[in-house]
Amino acid sequence: MESGRPDRDEPFDFALENRTSELYNDRMRYLVLYLILISLIGVLEIVVDKSAAVRNRSGADLSRISERTLLLTAALGGAAAMLAAMNVVRHKTRKKKFTVTLPVMAVIHAAAVVLLAVYGV
Repeated sequence: MESGRPDRDEPFDFALENRTSELYNDRMRYLVLYLILISLIGVLEIVVDKSAAVRNRSGADLSRISERTLLLTAALGGAAAMLAAMNVVRHKTRKKKFTVTLPVMAVIHAAAVVLLAVYGV
């Protein structure tokens, strides 16, 4: 078995193959759940910050979510959902920091997910 493939005389360990596949599926499932959760958190942050910004214009004194927090959430995996939310609620759409950084992060995240799906976790 020098080539890495089992010879006809050597039995292939299908149980090991099956366990490896199950582990890969579990890891991908957790990755997808993580990305959904961080995306929901990011969308919620954008909507809450937009609401606070609108209310502050009419005299309320609400605390805002910092740009640093928004960008950190985007960097942790929520960039694509936050970009969509940003455009839907029209929040931070004039800031280059967000209009450039979030799409770049979203592309990097998408590429990472594809690479993990193709080559394994």
